[in-house]
Amino acid sequence: MDQESRYSKAPITEAILDIQVEAAEGLTANSLASCQDSVRDDYPTKRELKAAYAHFEVGRQLSTSTTSEELGFAFVSKDGKQLFQVRKNGFTANRLAPYSLWEKFSQEARKLWIIYRDAAKPRRITRVALRYINRIDIPDSPAELKDYFLTSPEVASELPQSMSGFFMQLVLPLEDVRASVNIVQTIVEPPRPGVVSVVLDLDFFRTAELPESDEDLWKLFEELRSKKNFVFEACITEKTKELIR
Repeated sequence: MDQESRYSKAPITEAILDIQVEAAEGLTANSLASCQDSVRDDYPTKRELKAAYAHFEVGRQLSTSTTSEELGFAFVSKDGKQLFQVRKNGFTANRLAPYSLWEKFSQEARKLWIIYRDAAKPRRITRVALRYINRIDIPDSPAELKDYFLTSPEVASELPQSMSGFFMQLVLPLEDVRASVNIVQTIVEPPRPGVVSVVLDLDFFRTAELPESDEDLWKLFEELRSKKNFVFEACITEKTKELIR
């Protein structure tokens, strides 16, 4: 069962589906503007995407300069909750809370990917990723992280056990799907008094043996989504499940 259908208070704040590619020769950022044409009613807002670079030269005096590169565009839905990015080096679909169902998210992402693929005509896919950012609000009362998370930092018994902040990152192999998951856990600003907010960021990615057809590509995303459910469940305790049911 999906995380989003199992829990009535599913803590997903953002879902991100990302496909990085090797660009076709001669592709420019401006040539991707046409990706908005057929979906303009649903994604009326266009934003330019640029990369900024700083250059340093060391001699008798230190001199600096900056340059920017146009990468592509982000197109945003009317309510600001759904967007997709078209870049020379790839495609990204983002869904902000409230997140409904994987089927709805993946169907929309697949439609938008086809628009990008036909416009950009990438040479090949170089990386595939599916990322879910969860924010879990736990009561601000005497408790330990291990009461809510099975994956969490452990503090030496000789040190104070209360934490005002932490950042933990793990990268684990998922050999059965020839992928990896980057798990990030940290405390963030809570949305209201009386709770402590912990982010559980799960980023699943594959950089080798990548699909060459759309059919295989979306089969891989289905596998990564299944792994997302498994890893999420493996990271939280029954106490957390009670909070989000």
